[in-house]
Amino acid sequence: MKGADEFKDAFPVYKGRVDYGSLSVFPGEHARGYTLNVYANGVNVFGIVDGNPGWTESYGWLHKGPWQKDFETLVESRMAAIRAEAEKNSLAIKARQEAEIQQQNEKLAAYQSPAHPAPETKGER
Repeated sequence: MKGADEFKDAFPVYKGRVDYGSLSVFPGEHARGYTLNVYANGVNVFGIVDGNPGWTESYGWLHKGPWQKDFETLVESRMAAIRAEAEKNSLAIKARQEAEIQQQNEKLAAYQSPAHPAPETKGER
């Protein structure tokens, strides 16, 4: 939902709750979209700030404080880890594709046409 969607990648629902020091991040979802609540020492500091819950809610900071910077740091570190993993996966895919191409090229280079057989080598049998 509005204000929470931007954190979808950093806090996927399937991974569940994330604790970072005194912060606890609770990603979730309902029929109309992604939800996010952040607690600092058990107090909900990020959640629904406007609209009807489950229908038109908007998310934002309920309380301002040092936890906002900590949350920003947490989001940045999680996104950096996601980007690093994606880069690693991309490099692995590229290496696998290059190996497949090389293997195909070697097989194609060894192709012998039945119309033009390879010359036999002379030697003892």
